[in-house]
Amino acid sequence: MPKLSMKAIFHPERRKLFITAFNELIAFAVGLLGLSYAGSGLYQIVHSGSTVSTAILTTICLKKRLTIMQWMFVATITIGLVIAAEQPDVPRDSYATVINGVIFTLTSCLFYSLNYVVVEYFLSSSSGESTSFPPPTGPELSLYTHGTCLVVFCIYIGIHTVPNWTQLVTKSIEVHHGNSFRILGLYFGIFASSFLHAIAYYDVIASLGAVYIGIMGAVRSVSVFAASAMFFCELQVSILFTSGSLQSP
Repeated sequence: MPKLSMKAIFHPERRKLFITAFNELIAFAVGLLGLSYAGSGLYQIVHSGSTVSTAILTTICLKKRLTIMQWMFVATITIGLVIAAEQPDVPRDSYATVINGVIFTLTSCLFYSLNYVVVEYFLSSSSGESTSFPPPTGPELSLYTHGTCLVVFCIYIGIHTVPNWTQLVTKSIEVHHGNSFRILGLYFGIFASSFLHAIAYYDVIASLGAVYIGIMGAVRSVSVFAASAMFFCELQVSILFTSGSLQSP
């Protein structure tokens, strides 16, 4: 692995790696809109569909044949999505909001699936590209992707959030009777989990493949869906709508 100097990072053979950052940024931004419109329960159900699109893209783009076990996982998740779609009618006043949330989430899924496949391609030692630089490693791809995302988000926070800190942050906490220290603690937990995720993410793709990342995402979706239905259905109607038989009293 070449030494990570500025010259190496922006070498012509490495600039293409920034496509992962582009996909990640678009997927995150659009997915955030989907989450805000649809709620965490419906968001996670729709987002688990990325497993199916990842399997299809892997088969088409990477010419990989999935194992029977992988196809069984994909089929199980597909059946689960169909069952989850059998829900009561959406309240008229929230129909447009839910539909917009689903559309944004599906778009996010496509970008995430594309990124899984692109990352697996970049991490493949059999890509047969120039020998002046070896194939990128997991930590190197993590640096390109998450480093770029960090810079973009810091710029956004500096331009938009900091100048409007009182309106966007302080007042919102006061209105909802929030605890600043508790919020900071939760953000620290998110930071720690994201850091561990960033370290392991690309190595998992390199060793197991993109499809397994999608499958693990579906497992996460089930966990979040169940927790949302049990604890937060009263806070957002779309969560109540998607929880089916798990609706709170």
